Amino acid sequence: MKKLLASNSVAVVKSRGIKMRRKQPKNHIEDINSWLDVLRYLVKESEASTGSNLEDFSTAAGGYSSTRTKAIQVAAISSEQFDIEVTAKCVKDTAVFQITNLGDKWPRLGEINIYKIDGKTLLSKRRVRMRNSQQATFKIRKRSGGSYGAVGLWVLPNWDKSAFKYDARVIC
Repeated sequence: MKKLLASNSVAVVKSRGIKMRRKQPKNHIEDINSWLDVLRYLVKESEASTGSNLEDFSTAAGGYSSTRTKAIQVAAISSEQFDIEVTAKCVKDTAVFQITNLGDKWPRLGEINIYKIDGKTLLSKRRVRMRNSQQATFKIRKRSGGSYGAVGLWVLPNWDKSAFKYDARVIC
């Protein structure tokens, strides 16, 4: 990926049907480095505490990692008929959530709910149906010079009921 970026070439991700140009490969490299930071952190935590496992963490990915000034959280949410990955990060003052369906096509519509965590105020609600490997990105921009503070995302598959729980959180 670094070689493609240096030669100003187009990177093609065949499994996702994506072509990355210009700044996209650079952002992708930064995201991968952040994910690697998370994995390294998990290894250190695992080695430091005996008898712990991923179930002890608030998300399957184990929380936050930072690279430069950008914090990224990665969470994996799965059940019998539902398997997604959610990344949450800040781009300047904008909270960005990216959802990737790792499982089969959703049988019905699901809900993507984004809340301001303080007060549990609903900021955005979308009903979507995702096919395998499909990605959806949701951005929450600050308003009028202010900030929302902590923002959380909850994915509710209507065919597989689950209790309210933030699947990803980010503070911008």
